[in-house]
Amino acid sequence: MAYDEHFAVRIRSALRERSIVEKKMFGGVGFMLSGNMVCGIHKDDLMLHVSKADTSKLLAQRGAKPFVMGGRTANGWVLVAPEEVDTQAALSKWLAVALAYAETLPAKSKARPAKGATLEKRVKRSGSR
Repeated sequence: MAYDEHFAVRIRSALRERSIVEKKMFGGVGFMLSGNMVCGIHKDDLMLHVSKADTSKLLAQRGAKPFVMGGRTANGWVLVAPEEVDTQAALSKWLAVALAYAETLPAKSKARPAKGATLEKRVKRSGSR
């Protein structure tokens, strides 16, 4: 599924002062800070990674709904309807919540081995011994 490129431009603009890395994922686009997801576009909605403790408070706000993936509600993730982020001020307000949470997380390393991969398997796959 394609995402709204104009919406992505608006998010890029709001995050331009930060060291954000953009990554295509889940048929949309995600914005990462130190390897941690801050936000993204899921279908037409703004997807935010927030603290689990704040999730229910944020879901009580107009236009917010839970992020459901594979039939399971993801705690710590909130979707915001496009009409609730139609101005840069409204978008920035929601992004500030996700940025504040991302800043509390430890940076992720750039290269992570595949789950279950031992050093021996990784070396063997790379052709080195």
